[in-house]
Amino acid sequence: MANTLGNYSPLFYAQEALVLLRKNLGLAARVYRGYDRERRTFERGEVMTIRKPSTFQAYDAPSTEQDITPGNIEIRLDQWKEVKMALSDKERAFTGQQIIDEHIAPMAYALAEGVDSSLAQLYRDIPYVYDYGSATDHTIITGARKVLVDNYVPLNDGRLHAMLDSTLETYFLNASTVLVGTAPNATENALLRGSLGRRYDVELFVNQNTQTYTPGTASQAAGDKAGAINMAAGLAQGATSVTVDAFTGSETLKAGDHFVIAGHTQRYAVSADLTLSSGAGTVSFWPPAVQTYADNAVITVGTAANDAAHSVNVMFHENAFALVIAQLPTDMPGIDSSVATDPVTGLSVRARRFADGHNSKMLMALDILYGVKTLDPNLAVRMET
Repeated sequence: MANTLGNYSPLFYAQEALVLLRKNLGLAARVYRGYDRERRTFERGEVMTIRKPSTFQAYDAPSTEQDITPGNIEIRLDQWKEVKMALSDKERAFTGQQIIDEHIAPMAYALAEGVDSSLAQLYRDIPYVYDYGSATDHTIITGARKVLVDNYVPLNDGRLHAMLDSTLETYFLNASTVLVGTAPNATENALLRGSLGRRYDVELFVNQNTQTYTPGTASQAAGDKAGAINMAAGLAQGATSVTVDAFTGSETLKAGDHFVIAGHTQRYAVSADLTLSSGAGTVSFWPPAVQTYADNAVITVGTAANDAAHSVNVMFHENAFALVIAQLPTDMPGIDSSVATDPVTGLSVRARRFADGHNSKMLMALDILYGVKTLDPNLAVRMET
């Protein structure tokens, strides 16, 4: 006998939603997914500890052994996305498969879109930008890849990806230099299925959730490009904010603008919007300062590829960003709920069914609780023009 909503099983629909969510993840399927060490439910705002990728360094032999146990990283679970709908009497009589096709699938897709959008917003942490100018071909890929190579990003491990907006996807689909078959059926996949696949060992994928970036006036072509550290004791290694002066007027710095401090080639990304006062202010940035910088060290703001609002494409290694999805509680009085969790990926979705007696409605909802974080912004580069 076919399942009907009258015999609705939250676990069954949570499991179906989990499968659909996993299939629809774009950017989220290509970032680090360290599994949580704790096996319990979480509430919004709590911090989850997950394993992070190990890193090693070569020393002159003989050397001290290095710990091969991955370290931990804490991610705050501050993103709670929900899709909720009310079911009519007719819809409540639908079979299980009809509910999946017409309701569960679109709801899971909406959750996947929410997760992807949260990850795409991490572009603001990336301090390196490749301006591809008027290029419309493979040089966009190779130019951005060169930035990663120069930053010692791990190569040839199959974990390099490039998130493209519709403009870059169109460029590449139209470019014969990109479509040249580098693997069996590569050109056929692009022409028939719109799949660009892997080029130059970078997996190319289009994402409708690429973000729009508008640079601050200090980062625009006509902006004031140089200022200086204004800290008597200098900027300490590990700091994430710096007091500056020597800019002019009331220029703005926007999250996503980037700069370099004289004395080191490391670039930094502005992490919070700021309006300077008489050319001075305190700038928050990421990653943390890689060394100490002296007072009055010159700060040079990078020129934005485009002064106007523009889409941000990102080439990145899997370990640049992290996503963790936690298990939500199910012990809610008067609500029939269940959680499905994938033991391999850590993905977790909760399904709930409950009545709105005041309005004589039956409600169903899918929700997820997750957090995102930039692990190493030097493992990514923005592609802009």
